[in-house]
Order: sequence, then structure tokens, then C-alpha cells
Amino acid sequence: MKTSNIIWLFILIFFMVFGLFLFLSKSASKTPKNLEQTLSCYSSPKLDPTILTLPENTINIKAFVSFESLPLSSEQEKDLADLGLVLDKNSGVFEYLWANIPVASLCQLTARQDIKSIFTLKQ
Repeated sequence: MKTSNIIWLFILIFFMVFGLFLFLSKSASKTPKNLEQTLSCYSSPKLDPTILTLPENTINIKAFVSFESLPLSSEQEKDLADLGLVLDKNSGVFEYLWANIPVASLCQLTARQDIKSIFTLKQ
């Protein structure tokens, strides 16, 4: 075999191994993110770990919201509706209401004084 052919074969093998290494390293680094990694209010004690472990691409969450007191005033209901919360008023158990919550509103909800906690059931 000619020396030039051996050099070209070596270069070809080198690039194949290098390409394989890049492909494997990129696929290994694609770990799925969850809401804990994407929400700025992830450290709020009002957010239960059941919320934080949901995938980052979650748009709406069906969750229980714990309020300081029930029933809610019409002003509270309007403020919550402005945040996109859809409350099931018939689901009231003690101070908990079942709600459909947009993920974009979670941090604003945790800042509210009338909300004690937000949690969902494990899926």
C-alpha cells in the first residue's frame, strides 16, 4: 500500500471516530428538564415538589390550591381569573379548591398572600 493511501485512511478513520464521539456526547447531554429547572420561583415553599417535577413543556396544571380562607371574595376571583386560573368552585374541601393553572402564572400565584400552597397528584 502506498504511504499516501495509508495517510488518507488514517484521516478518514480519525474523522469517523471524532464524529461518532460528538454524536454520542450530544445525545447523552439531552436530559429532560422539569419545572424546578425553569421556574424562577422554584424555591417558594408554596410550590409542592409534585409541581416542580412536572416536565418543562407543561402548559397547564390541574392542581389543588390551598387558600387562607374560603369562600373567595369576588375581587379575589377576578384577580385569579386575570391570571388565567379556572377554579372549580364545587370542589371545595376545607380550604382547597381544584384549579386549572397556566404555568406562566405560577410565580405570580406564589407571591399572593391569600394562597398557602399549590400541589397536584402524582401522575
